[in-house]
Order: sequence, then C-alpha cells, then structure tokens
Amino acid sequence: MVMVLLMSTACEKNDGPVDTTTLRVLEANLLESANLFNSALRERNTEHSFEILDIKRSDNILKVKVRGGGSEELFRFIWDGRIQESHPMGIMLVLKYDNSAGDFDLNNELVISVNLEKILVNAKNLQDYHFYVLNGSKVQQKRLNPDGSVTDK
Repeated sequence: MVMVLLMSTACEKNDGPVDTTTLRVLEANLLESANLFNSALRERNTEHSFEILDIKRSDNILKVKVRGGGSEELFRFIWDGRIQESHPMGIMLVLKYDNSAGDFDLNNELVISVNLEKILVNAKNLQDYHFYVLNGSKVQQKRLNPDGSVTDK
C-alpha cells in the first residue's frame, strides 16, 4: 500500500496555486506577478495606447515590434508565473508602457526584447511553446506559434 501511494504521488505534477502577492524581477523589463498581471489587464484602454505590430523569436529572445511609446526601456513584460504545459504549451505575457517620462509618441516604432530563458529556465525546446503577448494599453492579443507564424485574437 505504501509503495502504491509513493508511486502515485511521485507521478503527480504539483500545480499548486500561483503566489499572487509576490513580485519578482526576472530581468530589467520582465516582472513576475499574478496580481500585477491581472491589474494590467483590468487597466487597459489608456490614453497612451500602443499597437503590437509583430512578434518574433530569435533563439531564446522574444522580440515584439510596437508602434507607440518613447523608449524601449520604459516597456515591461509582466508574467503571471504560469506555464501551460499541456498541449499546446504556452506562456502569456502582458506588455505595459510606463509613460511617467511623458515621452509617448504614437508613431514611434520600437522593438522590445525579452529573454525567454528567464521564464523557462530548464526548457530545452522553447520553439515548441506558444507565446501570447497581451497589450497592456488596449484590448489586443497576438500569439507567436511554434512555426513562427503570428495569430491575432
């Protein structure tokens, strides 16, 4: 009986609740926080809204092309700490712009990059994941598929 119990618990995946109170800085422009992620989604439709134009992955770097903003350094990716590991595997990120510098330019095109290894530390096949980028300034979502194509939603 003990052996059966040990085997069944060893095969279970521990998908416990995500700690919603912790804010972790994974990189200068990558934050992990379920609370911040949810707040960013609730606070969309800002007066300084940008447009996500394209998403590409180059090795372990996700590159998001946007129109609108002042500088790349003022954009932040917010991850809720979840990884969808069942098929299709995926990661959701909210992209927010901090206009505290007052430099928002609607026509400025920028490429914002983030290192995916900071999220998927031990992943061997980053190309197998879908990456969902949600616009933090308005309702817009783009998905980068494993084959490199981009889908709007």
